[in-house]
Amino acid sequence: MTSGEDTAYKKSVRNTVFLLIVVVIVLVAGLTLPAFFTPAGTFSTETMVGDPNGLTLNLDLNATHVLSPYGLVITVWINGSSAIDNITAQDSWPVNQTMLWRAPCVAGWPIGIGVMSGYYDQYNYSSGVILPLKQQAPLDCQAYSTGPQSFLVEAEGSKAIASTNGSDETWDLLTTLVLTRSSFTQIQTPGEIFTIIGADEWGDVTILHFVT
Repeated sequence: MTSGEDTAYKKSVRNTVFLLIVVVIVLVAGLTLPAFFTPAGTFSTETMVGDPNGLTLNLDLNATHVLSPYGLVITVWINGSSAIDNITAQDSWPVNQTMLWRAPCVAGWPIGIGVMSGYYDQYNYSSGVILPLKQQAPLDCQAYSTGPQSFLVEAEGSKAIASTNGSDETWDLLTTLVLTRSSFTQIQTPGEIFTIIGADEWGDVTILHFVT
């Protein structure tokens, strides 16, 4: 082999090795980067939606990327309009309300939280399945037999007078759910995307996401 052929051979080997390294890097990046940048990089920690009744349904997270040892705190609440609203109770839940985390031992609680595996938005959330969560309700409470017929919601606040068969009680229309890894009945894998649903009995839906 002449010196020229030897130089060309070595150059060819170097180019082949370099190409193999590039292929490996691309494959590794393709497996790891999507969980961090698509679509997790666009996730928000708060959202809200208006209601024809003048209310707003709000959803808030303390984080979007991990289930920390201290838990992922999810809060959903209703805000009144600029005036006091007298809202008739409805049963127009946009999802299966029996799967939502609402208020333990309180019949007719009008808001709830659901968690679904996968990425869903306002256009396809109805095709998702709300996961069962291992949340324990208090053992020493008693629920009303029927829910309220109406809510008198304070102006620009979440407190309301719930009227049930002539009996009035003041409720704070806010629900909080703390998720930890032990809350799930299934094992989560790193980079797995979940959808959080905030819903109310008037048909409103708010949506956020997080990644394990």
